[in-house]
Amino acid sequence: MPRKTIFQDEKMQNIFDNLLNQIDRIKHRNNEKGFGTQARYYAATRRFCKFLASDFRCQKFANVSGKHLKAYVEKLQSNGKSAQYIDTELSGIRFYHEQSGSKNRLPENKALNLEKRHPKEFDRSFLFEEIKSAYNCAGAMGRTDAKAGISLCYRFGLRLEEAVTLRIEQIEHAVKYGQLEIKNGKGGQARTIPVEMKAQKNALLYLYAYAKEKKKRSTDYLLCDNRKHSVKNCKASLRNWMSNHRSKFLVQNRTSVTEPGKKPRIESPGWHGFRHSYYQVTKARLIRENRMSISEIEREMSERLGHHRNEINGYYDCYLPQK
Repeated sequence: MPRKTIFQDEKMQNIFDNLLNQIDRIKHRNNEKGFGTQARYYAATRRFCKFLASDFRCQKFANVSGKHLKAYVEKLQSNGKSAQYIDTELSGIRFYHEQSGSKNRLPENKALNLEKRHPKEFDRSFLFEEIKSAYNCAGAMGRTDAKAGISLCYRFGLRLEEAVTLRIEQIEHAVKYGQLEIKNGKGGQARTIPVEMKAQKNALLYLYAYAKEKKKRSTDYLLCDNRKHSVKNCKASLRNWMSNHRSKFLVQNRTSVTEPGKKPRIESPGWHGFRHSYYQVTKARLIRENRMSISEIEREMSERLGHHRNEINGYYDCYLPQK
């Protein structure tokens, strides 16, 4: 299948196509990352290949070196791209570069004059009234998929990808045994989320009743059908819903709703914000129950979110990081 023409210069187009063929071969033989990560890494590396073809006429991806990476970072910075965006781009490029068999060693981020990221210094969660309003907003619009997505992300800390690919049999198991099993989380990792609260059980029963009403089988997705690209389209639809209607349920001047000792709130949280809210609410409840030490709670929350590393918890906490 011929590739889409990007360049008017035929030689440049041929170089670009050749680079894409090289990273396509790497992509097809590799399954180390989750589907979402794979897609992001490939898109980032594809953009880098376009830069290599136009600015360096580089014909072999394995020949990429520090000078190419530095020039690309400088170009992204001159175009106003954020440190977070550049960091993500570099992760994808480094991944493909490592798989290319290159003998060149790429410089680390600290040698590329990147701005420091400060994700731990902001609270990305939704306020409780915003969550309630978002749920009602979705219901008033007839968006059952958005209602279900909010329930799954807020009540169980799921990523949007995990909510969209949840199957009826997982809900049946959670209702019966009190544990929601996520079989293919980020990076292909599995985890189990306890069903401890009445609100969680009610959310599962509602979702199960919805599935039965739609005559779905145990092996079917809850939110998607079996058509090609259904998962991709469902995820895109939910992200568009969030972007287009978020202003209807966000509290005005939410960035000023900050308590002493807590992080300032970001202006416009996305679907991941429900996951942040789950972390904060659940951790606070576990502390109140006083059945585990703080270190045990940190470990427990890390496992429930599927990170398996306690240091990631700081991104989800609402309190300012310790200096």
